[in-house]
Amino acid sequence: MPAIAVIPKRVNEKFEVVLRYTNPDIETGETIATSVATPATGLSVQGLVVIDGRDVSQIIYGGVSGTEYKLTFLTTISSGRILEHYVIIDVDD
Repeated sequence: MPAIAVIPKRVNEKFEVVLRYTNPDIETGETIATSVATPATGLSVQGLVVIDGRDVSQIIYGGVSGTEYKLTFLTTISSGRILEHYVIIDVDD
């Protein structure tokens, strides 16, 4: 599966990455039960994933200039389905 997005980031930035699930990922009547974000080595996350309706978000920071990092979200839907999506964080200064 290709990355959902490539997100540019400066080394010293710290910000929230948000994924919004829509149909067919989440069908009418379903909700997000849990979600965990796992960064590639060298990229850091702060706290836990926040779930807000159909959105999941994670605060990220760190990284080395000139490096791309994969941030993977593993999300469980109320029906029991498990979705795995990722974004690429492109660190550059």
